[in-house]
Amino acid sequence: MRVRYLLVCLLVVKHVVQQNAQEISGDILANELNKVADSVGWSFLQNEYNKMRYQETRLDGEKQVREIAGKIGGRMIKVDNALKKLKEAVEEDQLSSIEAPQDCCVDRNYQENIRFRTQVSEEEICYSKPSYVIPENLKFPSSKVLAVMKSNLDVKHLQFQYIGLNSGLYINYPATKLTDCDTYDPRFRPFYVSTTTTIPRDVVVVLETSSAMRGDKLFEAKHAVITVMETLGIEDRFGLIVFNDDVKTLKECYENQLVPVTSATTKSFRDFLTSQVGEGGTDFTAALRKAFMFFKANMSAEKNNRDNILLFVSAGEHQNEKGNPLEVIREENEALQNRVVINTFGIGTGLNSDDKELLRNMAEQTLNNNSYGYVKSGKTTFFPNNKGTSLREAMGTYYDYFSVPISLSPTYTQLYKDFFSNESIITGCLPIAFNGAFSGVVCADILISELVAEILYLQQEEFSYAFIMDGEERTLVHPLLPDPRDVEAKEQDINNIYNFETSGDVSDVIDSMKKKVYLATCSTSCSWCTSDKDGNVGDGFCDLKEICPSQQCLKDDCSVKSRGSECYPTVSEPVNVWLYIGVSVAVVASVIIFIVFAVFIFRKIRQNSTDDTYLDAAHDFDMTNKPPLDCEDYNTTPNYYLAELSATSEESINTKAS
Repeated sequence: MRVRYLLVCLLVVKHVVQQNAQEISGDILANELNKVADSVGWSFLQNEYNKMRYQETRLDGEKQVREIAGKIGGRMIKVDNALKKLKEAVEEDQLSSIEAPQDCCVDRNYQENIRFRTQVSEEEICYSKPSYVIPENLKFPSSKVLAVMKSNLDVKHLQFQYIGLNSGLYINYPATKLTDCDTYDPRFRPFYVSTTTTIPRDVVVVLETSSAMRGDKLFEAKHAVITVMETLGIEDRFGLIVFNDDVKTLKECYENQLVPVTSATTKSFRDFLTSQVGEGGTDFTAALRKAFMFFKANMSAEKNNRDNILLFVSAGEHQNEKGNPLEVIREENEALQNRVVINTFGIGTGLNSDDKELLRNMAEQTLNNNSYGYVKSGKTTFFPNNKGTSLREAMGTYYDYFSVPISLSPTYTQLYKDFFSNESIITGCLPIAFNGAFSGVVCADILISELVAEILYLQQEEFSYAFIMDGEERTLVHPLLPDPRDVEAKEQDINNIYNFETSGDVSDVIDSMKKKVYLATCSTSCSWCTSDKDGNVGDGFCDLKEICPSQQCLKDDCSVKSRGSECYPTVSEPVNVWLYIGVSVAVVASVIIFIVFAVFIFRKIRQNSTDDTYLDAAHDFDMTNKPPLDCEDYNTTPNYYLAELSATSEESINTKAS
């Protein structure tokens, strides 16, 4: 009834103004409106507000940053603990169930879930596997693992949890409808591969494109090369060489150096692969020299702290060789202290015994001498029946050979856009081991908006803003990062902090941030501690056996370094936001009352006086010829006069407050 009455009042005011505008005196109207404002208490409210005084509050920026860092660090410790609980549960369970859970790619009556932004079931897990994984002898997690996953939902910033196994099996919690199950293989995903090493990788693929590779063999080999690219993270680098009688690479910046795998570089490599056809003979030696040139170019510019991997694909029938490939490997790799590991892949039925022997000797580097550095023998795999999926699987799991460290510290991916929520997330993973051997990973997605909520409340000002990076200089929050919810936003491939912070002295600031990146509040009391990358306790205080981010620090190790009062940060008083809300409500109420009174005033003015000052008779409005608005809906069109009055009133109050 109130809404209808208000609409009637507005229509009456509109009618009176249009039909009797010439009869209204501006002075009389102003006086009457002032009386109405006083009668509803407007002057009283304004005077009371004017008595309020602005008090400047100086913030301790360093203290505030430390407190925010402590809260975020505390949340990351919860993520670490959740992943460790899941890892322990899976390793203890050893996939003891033979009963298959719900298939992730089968439609099910799931329920809409606000937290996960899609339809899920928190009561069960689901699984998927690529089509080439043999379903026989597959085992699944038991109800004990499911119980741990459910308990991890207490960590509010955690999203989906999942398990990727070296068999290609994928377990997802909570259960939901997934797509592309026939081709999705967790072993090829960066979150999985990143747990198999502690340092970045340089990977070079050498692909034969001779006439022996024509047809399906070349097609499947191209697919396998793309799979290798998909396994690499942003810290890894990639190079591609195709050869027959000649050696070819991409031009410009791709020609003489390895490059990160981004959306732009991936597209360039895909286009380059697509254009290749099988023709001509082979020249192994020229292709190998070019591959080692890639490794040398990047090693000369930096310290060697990367895995160096060469993947060589051939269909055999090599001829017209201009040298011995094994001698080239010895010469080139010994110059690099035998750091490069070579995996070779033979495809097709054209491989004779000499071809196979050469590929084996290339992987084992039989002519190399350990006196120049330990020779790491690679592996050789043959695919005589041209099973392309097998080639893709073998090349995509090139890291299987290496001794995978079973780390107790999670690895985290770079920032990326979540498929379901369209928000920024990162993924944390831990490797799992069965009988002491690497068997897969357990992972969890982390919602950035929940992880760093305090930072998101800090508004960007003219000379200040906030940003967050991780220990690897990857940007998590920055004003220049695109909002992932923007439909036009693109994935940010290169998110190193130096791409956003470019001032001259920014390196000193970032170095100081990296030193403090391990700061985190401990889980009990008010204690905290810091530690460096080597796990050495810095300053702070931790209770007995509390977890410092890099190690367990004991009480007497760091109690003498306690910062005392800094353990007890003062809690700032809450802002009285209710005052602004109260004033805003009073403004709206005043406007409504004003409209009601104005109706009667206009009627009184209409009866007692006429005036020609306000509108000239020559400016009558012809409402009959008014052009119609496109798609105008009179039931939903806002009253712009009311909106403008309310906004102006609030702006007046805010101006005085500042």
